[in-house]
Amino acid sequence: MAHILLDFLFSWVGIGILVPLGIGIGVGVMSCTPPEFQIAKVCFSISALLLVVGVARWLISFNASEGERILFGLIMFGMIGVLWVESWRWVYRKEASLLATQATENVSKTEKSDSPPFSNHPEHNNPVQYKSLHDLFMADFPQTHIHHTLSPDSDKSYVIEYNVWGDFDTKTAFFSFYLPKYDYTFEICESLIPIYKNILNGKIRGLLEGMIYHRPGDREESWAELVFAGRIYIYHETHMLREKIDTLVAAYKKEGLSPQFRSKDYLIMRNSPLYEQR
Repeated sequence: MAHILLDFLFSWVGIGILVPLGIGIGVGVMSCTPPEFQIAKVCFSISALLLVVGVARWLISFNASEGERILFGLIMFGMIGVLWVESWRWVYRKEASLLATQATENVSKTEKSDSPPFSNHPEHNNPVQYKSLHDLFMADFPQTHIHHTLSPDSDKSYVIEYNVWGDFDTKTAFFSFYLPKYDYTFEICESLIPIYKNILNGKIRGLLEGMIYHRPGDREESWAELVFAGRIYIYHETHMLREKIDTLVAAYKKEGLSPQFRSKDYLIMRNSPLYEQR
């Protein structure tokens, strides 16, 4: 019975039914709210596997020379592989787009829900313009910066924004990260250690090689001249207990990094009129 079932599954009749069905289900679950990204990838993978086995069975019984079978195999398996890879890339693009939209909405909700501290104080004729934590993340430092967004591979869906800041006076560079409201902020902060190293040794290192900074009156300088000293600023919307932050600081220092965590208390301080009067 099992043999008969397998013969049907991998026959052209079975493949002709199951492969379009799998692709249809994969595309269909991407239209759900929220989309089922993992189910879509499983459906596309099963469809590709059925095609691979079907082509392999056909090549085994194909009455042709060895060279012809190799040629047909390379063409067919190559086409299936390209289609499978592109289907997964399509899912990843959709997932990244959704996560970026959610991150933007989280920032917008934070800006609306946080009442401006001290800004309407009766003693001040000119109320302080309230800034969100994301505003501070983007404008805290006067140095030139590069802004990026990433969505790490993880069982938890989240988006990280980060800036690479370049101080050409001291020839140093440092990172800042922004984390919207998540229930697992502590775990994300733990994962930033390898993420930081992957960014530094991968994408950013190659990008900086071709970037030039030019201040009027000075010579052109390359971003590749800057030295990363391990300084990291982490802006997180979700409050973390002091002992959690102490644990993270110890883990970062063990890897030669110097972190600074900024959240609601920092936001209140920066929006205080007393800060502007310093």
